[in-house]
Amino acid sequence: MVHTLVSFEPPAVKQLPDGQKWLDFSYELYNLYRDAGIEPALRKFREQSFAESDLKAMARAREAMSNEYAAANAIYWFEHELRQDPAADLRDDVAGCHER
Repeated sequence: MVHTLVSFEPPAVKQLPDGQKWLDFSYELYNLYRDAGIEPALRKFREQSFAESDLKAMARAREAMSNEYAAANAIYWFEHELRQDPAADLRDDVAGCHER
């Protein structure tokens, strides 16, 4: 039985002391994606979310990936995960587990 789970995924941002800042950032990115397209929004996401060493590894991965696949993956992420996942309230989910 699992007594405690610490998630290290975007839905956990509401658990952070500055969680609202990251929720606001996800909506800001989504609006940038809708207004200016995939590349400007992804660039802002990378610049504000990753260390320089991670950015270099990500650049190599992008070069190896086909543009069609990368675009489809990014569109899905923007439309179905970027705002929705960080907005999840894990406290409600955990409370529900304890009641079962």
